[in-house]
Amino acid sequence: MASEIQKYANTIEGLDQYAVEKFANCFEIIPRTLAENAGHKAEDLIALLYSECQKSKTMGIDIEEGTVKEVKVYDSFEVKSWALKLAVDVALTILKIDQVLD
Repeated sequence: MASEIQKYANTIEGLDQYAVEKFANCFEIIPRTLAENAGHKAEDLIALLYSECQKSKTMGIDIEEGTVKEVKVYDSFEVKSWALKLAVDVALTILKIDQVLD
């Protein structure tokens, strides 16, 4: 998801591009944290994950082996979409509060 958002960020100009790029980087937190907590080099695995996701969108990090491979995880799209929507709404609310307080 991060790579798709970064592609979109490249189509935007100005400060909005910077904000969208940072939003895309947020999607790296979970795989990076998983890799670091498993004792692997997170930078290497994230770079490998990006390159493998160009081939297939079903790639993920195998923390036991420290590799990137195709994963068979079936989750509800509806749950994930609502979680993402609510997380973005929270971030926007916090930013609005910060603007009011300044």
